[in-house]
Parts: sequence; C-alpha cells; structure tokens
Amino acid sequence: KEIAILKSNLIIESKKHEVSYSRLHQKRAEIIEGLHQRLMELEDAVSAFEFQILVLGKPLDKQLPAAHNIMEYFRNNKIYFSPELSVAILDLICAIRSPIDEYEYTNLDLSEEQKAELFKRTKNETSKKVLAVETIVESEFRRMLGVISEHPQQSTHPT
Repeated sequence: KEIAILKSNLIIESKKHEVSYSRLHQKRAEIIEGLHQRLMELEDAVSAFEFQILVLGKPLDKQLPAAHNIMEYFRNNKIYFSPELSVAILDLICAIRSPIDEYEYTNLDLSEEQKAELFKRTKNETSKKVLAVETIVESEFRRMLGVISEHPQQSTHPT
C-alpha cells in the first residue's frame, strides 16, 4: 500500500513538473516569436533609413522606435534567450545605436555625402546583424518545435 501511495505521489509530481515545463516552453516560444516580429520591424525601418536621411532629411522617426523596441524587449526577456542569441542581439543593438547616435547628434553638421556614407554603413552593418539574429531565432524556434533536432546528426556520407 505504501508503494502505491509513493507511486501515486511520484506521478502527481511528475505531472506538475510537466505542466510547469510546458508553460515555460510555450512562454519562451511566444517571446521568441515576439523577437522575430520586432526584427522584421527593424529590418523595415533600416530599409527606410536612406529615404528619410537622403530624400527627406528627417530625423529617424522610424528607426529610433524600432531600435528602442528591440532593446527594451531584449532587456525585459533576456532570461529566455540562449547565450548565443543574447550575444547576437547585443551585437545588433551596438550596430544600431552607434550610427543613430552619430546621425542624431551631428545631423546639422553632416554633408549629403556624409549622410550617404552613414546610411550605407548603417544599412550594411545592421542588415548583417539582423540576419545573424534572425538565423539563430529561427533555428532555436525550429528546435523548440521539434522540426530540427537538438543535436544534428553527423553526416554518414564519405567525403
């Protein structure tokens, strides 16, 4: 009889753990999905960077909110991200902040040529960093869904 009670208690504890883990897993999936959405917004904002600076000469009204959104989201949810993804996001944030600060603080002193150079540098750097973060996000999300394995198998084909 004691063994049956112990087994029952173990089953109950196991189910509690399973439910708790399942909720955390779902929350992490939702947070990764939210990060992916914010990356797409940032990518769109970076694409509009050239038009805003070179054609309109306007401040970065699309880039600043998108950049701030990524930074804030990361700060509030970084516990859910892998170390690899966290490093990639921090690299992206650095790539965003530097040219935005440069443009915002020196806007009046930049020639059209300097603005064009700033745009080119920003778009290239940020695009690379966004792609790096997107790749990791998509890979982690696929791993969570079980679409790709946690430990990819080695190729058995001879080289």
